[in-house]
Amino acid sequence: MVKLNAEIWGPHYWFFLHTVAMNYSMAPTETLRKKYYELIQNFALFMPDVEIANEFLKLLDAYPVTPYLENRQSLIYWVHFIHNKINSKLGKRELSLQESLEAYHANYTPAEREKTLLKMHKKYLFYGTIASLGGLIIYLYKTYET
Repeated sequence: MVKLNAEIWGPHYWFFLHTVAMNYSMAPTETLRKKYYELIQNFALFMPDVEIANEFLKLLDAYPVTPYLENRQSLIYWVHFIHNKINSKLGKRELSLQESLEAYHANYTPAEREKTLLKMHKKYLFYGTIASLGGLIIYLYKTYET
C-alpha cells in the first residue's frame, strides 16, 4: 500500500476535528457526549498512517477527552490543545487559541468573498442587460420614427 503524505491529508483531518468541536452542543446530553467520545476515540482508525494514528492514540491516553465533553468551549480547547501537542512534536509553531480560531474561520472567508462577488456580477449583468435593452428600444424607436 502506498503511504499517503500527511502534509496533504493532515490539514483536512484537523479541519474536520475542529469543525466537530465548533459544532458541539453548549449543553450536551449524556447520549451526545457518548457519541462524540466514540467519534474521537475511533478517529485514529480512519487515519491513513499507522504511526500517526498511534501517536494520536497515545495523546488520547495521556489527555483523555472525557473531561472536555462538558460543553462546546471545553471541547474546542481540548482539540486546540491536542493540535498544539502534535505541532510541537512535528517542530511546528504552536498557536494560541485565538490564532487557532482565526485560522479556522479564515477557511470560510474565500467562500463568503466568492458569494459576494457572484452577487455583484449578477447585479452588473442585470443592469447591463436593462441598459442594452433601453438602448435597443431607443435605437428602434428612432429608426422607425424616420
